[in-house]
Amino acid sequence: MKTGILCLAGWLAAGILLPGGDAMPTMEKFVSTEANFVLYKPAGWTVQEKAGEGMWSCCVLDSAGGGLVTQICLKNRFGPDAFAVIKTISAPTRTQFPDIRYSDIRRSADGTRLVYRFSYTAPRGRREGQGWITMRPKQCLVSVCEAPAGRLEAGKPLFLTILSNVRILKGGFPEGGAGGAAPAVPAVQWQNCRLGDGSASF
Repeated sequence: MKTGILCLAGWLAAGILLPGGDAMPTMEKFVSTEANFVLYKPAGWTVQEKAGEGMWSCCVLDSAGGGLVTQICLKNRFGPDAFAVIKTISAPTRTQFPDIRYSDIRRSADGTRLVYRFSYTAPRGRREGQGWITMRPKQCLVSVCEAPAGRLEAGKPLFLTILSNVRILKGGFPEGGAGGAAPAVPAVQWQNCRLGDGSASF
């Protein structure tokens, strides 16, 4: 897991700007050579993948802008509560960016899904992001999108389109066990959402 987070943290440090314009870019297919997945990304965006014991991760970066999309799959050693995952995955990021702050943390009534926001200062300015965690009996899936401060909402249609089109191939999800409990956070009712152009549903 740490390798995936470090790849994310390295890109976060760049702090480059998200390009302007509302047009959806041309999408191209990317087939993993290491981590057993397929995704569709904007032409020119870079993909970095990591696979290790009990985890895989992919990071999709706009090297000319600053949009960043990350998806990580881990063995579920955390039990059914998604809050335990955010505590673990945040540790390497807090080391590199001590001022990172997590906010608007909400979970589903059964504790298996979590959504949160975060912000921090990179070398080239403030950044903000949003993450989603989904717990399954043997795996947990972490999805994150982020951008320079003030540009996250404008970039979300594209970021969510990338995340919704990640396809896991055979053997892509690791197997795992369960762990202990985690501190409670407020439970909320969840609502299905679909982008206006039909390219993604959450």
